[in-house]
Amino acid sequence: MLHSLKAKFTLAFGTLILILFTVLGLFLVDAKTQELSLDIADGSQSFAELTSAKFVEAYEQYLKPGNYLAFSREASALLRQNSAISDLKISTYGGVVLYLASEEQTSRYLGSLRTVSDPTEVERIQASKMSLLLEDGRVIYVKVDEAKNVFYVNFNENAVAAPTAADRIVDIVVPYANEYALRYSVSYALMDERLAAAKVQIGVIALVGMILTLLLSYMLSVSVTNPLKALKEGAIKLATGDFTTRVIVKTKDEVGVLASTFNQMAQDLSAALEIRLYKERVTKELELAAKIQLDLLPKSRVEMPTLDLAGGLDPATEIGGDAFDFIPTASGDTIVYLGDVSGHGVPAGILSSIANGLIYSLKNETDLKNLAVRLNEVIQKKSSENMFMSMGLTRWNPETKTLSYLNAGHLPLLHYSAKEKKVVEIKLPGIAFGMVDDLSNLVSVQEILLEEGDLVVLYSDGFPEAQDMRHEQYGMQRLRRIVQQAGDDLLTAEGIKNAVFSDVLQFIDKQEHLDDITIVVMKRK
Repeated sequence: MLHSLKAKFTLAFGTLILILFTVLGLFLVDAKTQELSLDIADGSQSFAELTSAKFVEAYEQYLKPGNYLAFSREASALLRQNSAISDLKISTYGGVVLYLASEEQTSRYLGSLRTVSDPTEVERIQASKMSLLLEDGRVIYVKVDEAKNVFYVNFNENAVAAPTAADRIVDIVVPYANEYALRYSVSYALMDERLAAAKVQIGVIALVGMILTLLLSYMLSVSVTNPLKALKEGAIKLATGDFTTRVIVKTKDEVGVLASTFNQMAQDLSAALEIRLYKERVTKELELAAKIQLDLLPKSRVEMPTLDLAGGLDPATEIGGDAFDFIPTASGDTIVYLGDVSGHGVPAGILSSIANGLIYSLKNETDLKNLAVRLNEVIQKKSSENMFMSMGLTRWNPETKTLSYLNAGHLPLLHYSAKEKKVVEIKLPGIAFGMVDDLSNLVSVQEILLEEGDLVVLYSDGFPEAQDMRHEQYGMQRLRRIVQQAGDDLLTAEGIKNAVFSDVLQFIDKQEHLDDITIVVMKRK
């Protein structure tokens, strides 16, 4: 029976439709799961934020004086507004349980003193931010800045990945006025019931569709045989390189569309070959552009009697937006900078190259602030509105052994003191080049006296924002630690640079880094 084209067509088409319905059903269930999960997560957090004050007010007005019934009515009315909240616990800052909805549905609890025994929950109660406990055991704190932007952090306020649709929330703790804390237990039972019903509906639809498909595929197989033969003959001719091949199929169904597509494909093959050649040419041009950008970086080690310099750049794409250079001036000083253009690709590479050339042209400007003002004026006028460049800009004076430092919206400079054996961040106010017309009142210069053995590190945000396979960030704490260790153990700027690069690349492992990783090391001899 399977030797019949009709039987093969029916079986193959029916199997295909069964697979498609199965995949589509799984996709729809997964999409619905994510949608409902996000709705529960967002709704529960919003509900917790909006009702915490009301629950506390009801507690102080009714339950605390002893009016359980009034409080129960008020609490029940609030809890009915969100079906995902399965339980509510009100505790004091010290962890004494004042109310637990699951145990006090009909009467107030009059037993012995209840306290929170879980140290993690106590920590969340005494925190200043709302926190989420996920099913995998992670605790995430919700941080809201003055502009109402929401960030997710850990207890130490280091940024962590935001919860996804796959992360189910076990409960939400909302501290209130450093006096109370409310724990909202979150239930996904209703969501699971709705998903189970959806699976049944999808299964019924898939079964009906399968039956109809088998019937239709059998009927259509007869009309498909001859057009398929014509397509086969046309394909053989096309395989020989005859791009003038056309097939004539008079039907207007899917086979007719396939025939029209086949004819169009034959017509487009020549154009596709030309596009392939064009892509190869663009690829070579991008490789050349990347080489040109790398040629702008210092090609050899700069030798100075009082200062040892080293720098390195690992771009995230063929053409990056980071740049650094060591530029000697007529006065004997040396300008050292590290810049980071917003974005990647050719536009970022062009802007960083322009900035490099501008700094060279302005290198004999003795006032670092004037140099920055003039550099910003050109970048602001000659770049697009959505592009800007942050920069750590320094000037080394070998006579006074001082480093002039200006921050144009860049990350803080790291200064390792050989005498005190510690690393400090030097933070200066500033704004990136290209954001405003005039930044003369927005930046300042700080003089840093470098003692023998002192170390200064400029770096791009690719370092602290580098992620490992678990999507955890490298972070400033680890960067300061490796700089501290390298400053203690290594003698040359090149060795220190290599040690820091080795540490971050080992941290990243096989994870693709999303931003350029750039560093400049200056060590006083």
